[in-house]
Amino acid sequence: MRLNPKARDFALRAGGLNIMRRIAPAGVRILLYHRFPAACRESLVLQCQYLRQHYQPVSLAQIDAWLFDGTTLPPNAMAVTVDDGHRDFFEVAFPVFQVYGIPVTVFLTTGFLDNRCWLWTDQVAHLFFNTPVPEADIALPQGNCRLPLRVEADRRRALALVKGSAKRMPHAVRTAFVQKELPRLLKVEIPSAPPVEYRPLVWDEVRMMSRRGVSFGAHTQSHPILSSIESPADLRREIVESKARIEQELNIPVPHFSYPNGTSNDIDARTIGEVKAAGFRSAVIAERGVNRKHTNPFLLYRLPLESNTSPVDFGRAILWN
Repeated sequence: MRLNPKARDFALRAGGLNIMRRIAPAGVRILLYHRFPAACRESLVLQCQYLRQHYQPVSLAQIDAWLFDGTTLPPNAMAVTVDDGHRDFFEVAFPVFQVYGIPVTVFLTTGFLDNRCWLWTDQVAHLFFNTPVPEADIALPQGNCRLPLRVEADRRRALALVKGSAKRMPHAVRTAFVQKELPRLLKVEIPSAPPVEYRPLVWDEVRMMSRRGVSFGAHTQSHPILSSIESPADLRREIVESKARIEQELNIPVPHFSYPNGTSNDIDARTIGEVKAAGFRSAVIAERGVNRKHTNPFLLYRLPLESNTSPVDFGRAILWN
């Protein structure tokens, strides 16, 4: 029998999560966050309290040592990672994780921090949320789509559809689509610098957080879908130069990499080979799973989460089997 959502949540609050934790698969869980709106601070505090009560936070360096050097990890080991490098991590999340002593690894898109680009997914969001047009006819790989844009719900649906479709485009095609075609259709110009809600971290903040225990990994220079890059030299440059840039700023090795978008469609043998050749020790993806000793260290699973997720849903998400 399937419980309705209210009955399910009551059962979980009444002890169901404790039972689920006892029968959950053994292994290391790596959490994946992206954004931290100011309104999520209270829910993030509750999430950190939950993690401290039920899990043993560890760093990616400890996970590497477990995978490669035969060290042991505590029961219920769990690591926290954050992708992209938006400034709301510094403003909202960093102080909370510090209070609860939870190690974090932030994967940086280095061109974003260097103000040479801002994330193309943020650019698409900016276009849809600022367009004056009530609807748009957009040619996507699956065919022409007429998208209503009159209310926010319409815009969010259109944004999800267009971003998902753009991720499957060849790199050069997607760049032209985002930079030229969408602005023309939606009658919005893309600013040269990201608006305040899409701002990146700055290097002084990265250095300060590094001194206070936050780890930093590479997430390419410009956040492309790596499997869609045809040029071997361009693929290598995105990976190698992002690592070198962080090492230049922090003067410490950068052993961890995160694939942009991070699904199986976004990663191919070429990409993994270039990540290995660049000298990374491990790499994380964005597909759900629990990591065990036999897990490929260059395809470590993560559990995507939102910083405003309720405690019950947060607990269930971490227990994913």
